[in-house]
Parts: sequence; C-alpha cells; structure tokens
Amino acid sequence: MSPNNQILFKAEDAMAALISTILEKLEGCSIHLGGQSDGLKIPYIGIIADTGEERQPRGKGNWTVNGKIEIHTSADDQGRELRKRIVGHVADLLSSSTIADDLTRSISDFTCHGFLIGNPSQKVEDRTHIYSIEFVAACCGSDV
Repeated sequence: MSPNNQILFKAEDAMAALISTILEKLEGCSIHLGGQSDGLKIPYIGIIADTGEERQPRGKGNWTVNGKIEIHTSADDQGRELRKRIVGHVADLLSSSTIADDLTRSISDFTCHGFLIGNPSQKVEDRTHIYSIEFVAACCGSDV
C-alpha cells in the first residue's frame, strides 16, 4: 500500500505528536484522533483530518489535507477559563512560523510543506463546549 493512502492518518498522527509536546500546559487534556467522542472525559482535544485531495501533478504524492482541531471542555463557568487557556496554548502552537517544519519533525514518513489556520467556531452539545479550529495542510506521506 502506498504511504500516501494513509495521508489522513499521518496528518492526524503528526498533529497529535506536536500537540503532545505542550500537553503539560493543557491542564489534564487528553488527545483523541479521528473524531471519536463517546464517553471521553473532558477536557480533551480531538484531531480530525476530514478530507485529502491529491495535488497536481497527480501521482507525485503531494496532498492538501483539510481538518480541524476540537477542544472539548465543560460548558459551565469554570470551563470557560480553562477553555481560554487551552485554546491560547494550542493557537500559539498552530500559529508558529515553524509549524510546517514542526509537523514534519513530529513523525517519520511525513512532510508538511505548508500549513494554514482557518476559521474558528464554537458550539455547545450536551453541556460540552466545543471550540474548533480548522486547518489546511499541504503535505506528503513520506520524507522528502
């Protein structure tokens, strides 16, 4: 199987490895991949690589991956302050000028050529506040 068939998993793994480097700042958060959510203890960070599209020229192994990072916290008043701190740490990490290189170094057989943060959003579901940050990554499922 081509390493690029696994591009969504690799993008999630790279993001999780990078976020785990600041986990001690995230006040008890755990990291979960691929949108799993039933029965998880909050606070937690969900990393979801939604779609991958092969870039031109096709067959060269370059992809655009669209995804999101979801920060799940309690919807009560104490959860708001925790959420602000966690979002701040994650946003700082994602807005680093070295984010593409940091993602590349975070796992083997993965190269990130570029990374953009998209629009943030938030919602409440079942007393859980979910703060989402969209991202787009230009990447390759191997070392370049």
